[in-house]
Amino acid sequence: MTYEKINSILTEFNHPYAYYNFEKEVNSDIYVAYYETGTDSFGADNKTFSSDIRFTVELYAPKKNIATEKALTDIFDRESVFWERGPQGKIESESMYLTIFYV
Repeated sequence: MTYEKINSILTEFNHPYAYYNFEKEVNSDIYVAYYETGTDSFGADNKTFSSDIRFTVELYAPKKNIATEKALTDIFDRESVFWERGPQGKIESESMYLTIFYV
């Protein structure tokens, strides 16, 4: 995955998104924060032949929203991006529900 690809996917998702955190207050009930979490590299003979960046995508919504989650995973699928759903839970202090995806 590249930064260009993840930004393209999140633009298509059509909700506000930012790398790691937003600089200003978000004017939307649904938004995404994403960040780099490592690399998937392939190598041999002391050389790296290919390397892809892994990202964590955090989806925030005021309640559990299966349709919104599906809209995001449908874009991952359409763009042939392997994804896994991570932990989910409610952030009581923010009155928001968080769903994590690893791509």
